[in-house]
Amino acid sequence: MSDFPRTTCQFLADLRDTNTRTWFDANRDRYEREWFGPAQRFVEAMASPMSGLSPHHKAVPKVNGSIRRLHRDIRFSKDKTPFDPRLHMVFWTGGHPSRSPAIHIVLHPDHTGFGAGQFAFGKQELERYRQCVSQNAGKADELLSILSQLEACGCALTDETLKKVPPGTDVAPHHEALVKRKGLVAKTHGSRHPPDRLCDRPFMQQFLESAASLNNWLCRAAGGDESKVRGN
Repeated sequence: MSDFPRTTCQFLADLRDTNTRTWFDANRDRYEREWFGPAQRFVEAMASPMSGLSPHHKAVPKVNGSIRRLHRDIRFSKDKTPFDPRLHMVFWTGGHPSRSPAIHIVLHPDHTGFGAGQFAFGKQELERYRQCVSQNAGKADELLSILSQLEACGCALTDETLKKVPPGTDVAPHHEALVKRKGLVAKTHGSRHPPDRLCDRPFMQQFLESAASLNNWLCRAAGGDESKVRGN
């Protein structure tokens, strides 16, 4: 793995505190040297570890690949700040980084965030997911066990999407929280992890293995694409 220089966090802090196009244009060389360059090298270094996971996770070292855009789409947002002062990297399993199970690593000015899962299921994926959780208690318990592993890495499920269990879904009480959502993501919240957590090899190995287990479960239970799972 490639580690990030301290100047990357300083660039993000300066961008957060200013966040104007004028400042960015005057510091475009820092963007290339302290944001894009380190991000590209990190994604390149992660290609081998990601390909070794089950399922395979894609690592594409370019913007709109594994590197999320720094520029924000402000057309329909009340927040008109033009830049997102983070470095968000995604490693995904399916055909699209935003519509398949993925691993997320997000560098902030003062902490690092981690996450895994799928933010939103397609209609058929959601039906398969709910059916699996409600009709296969063993698979649902397996999912809870994987989520416990991620919780040990500081990753917790995002808030439930629905207030009630969907109509027609008969599920055990301790599995209700799993079906009251339209996607399944476990991620860190706040500043639990310091910026240099990416240098912690044992933690990274534990996180990647647990994250891959969650995405493997989702590919099998909801995605219906067995080809994404190693060995099939």
